Amino acid sequence: MVMNFNTQQHNFGAMETETIKNGASPKSHTSRGNFFNFSIVCFLATSMSFIAGCNKDDPNNPSNSVPDPEGTITANISYEPMNVIRVDFLEKGAFQIGWKVPSNFILYCGSNFSQKVSICDLGIMSGLGNIVQIPSSGFSIPAQESSSVACEVGHGYILKYESSLSLEPLYVRLYVVELIVNIYDEIFGVKVKYQYPFEP
Repeated sequence: MVMNFNTQQHNFGAMETETIKNGASPKSHTSRGNFFNFSIVCFLATSMSFIAGCNKDDPNNPSNSVPDPEGTITANISYEPMNVIRVDFLEKGAFQIGWKVPSNFILYCGSNFSQKVSICDLGIMSGLGNIVQIPSSGFSIPAQESSSVACEVGHGYILKYESSLSLEPLYVRLYVVELIVNIYDEIFGVKVKYQYPFEP
C-alpha cells in the first residue's frame, strides 16, 4: 500500500511538471486575455476619434455647423412690398422672393411667360453652408408666381429659375435664420441668408 501511494504521488508531480513546461498556467492565460481586451478598447477609441474628427467640418452632414459660403447675403423679407429679395441673373432674367402670412414664400417672375421659378425644401439644416447639392426631385410646380410653400425656420431651400434666356436652370440656395416679430409677438417676416448663382 505504501509503494502504490508513492507511485501515485510521483506521477502527479510529473503531470504538474509537464503542465508548467507547456506554459498552460491559468495566470498567463488571464494576462494575455487582459492585454487583448485592452488593445481592442484602445483601437476602438482611436477609430471613433478619427471618425469624429473627419465629420466635424463636413458640410454634407446637416447637423454640423459650417461657415457661410463666400457671397452670402443676409436679408429680411416680410409682407411689406419693399421688403423682398430681387434675384438678378443679369441678361438671363430675374425674379423676386417675398413672404406672406401665415409664413409662406412668395415667388414672382413677373408677366413674362418664358420665366418660371420653383422651390424645394431640404429640411432642417445648421446653416447655409450645409446646402451643398441640388436635389433631382421635390421641387414645387414651376410657375410665374407661387406662394404655396411654407417658410420654416432652420430649413434650407433650393430655388430653381428657368428662363428662355438661359440654356440651363439657374439656382439659389437659401436658409431661414429666424422669425421677425413685432412688439405684440405677431410674426411679420423672416430673416434669411442666401447665395447665388449656386453652382455645386
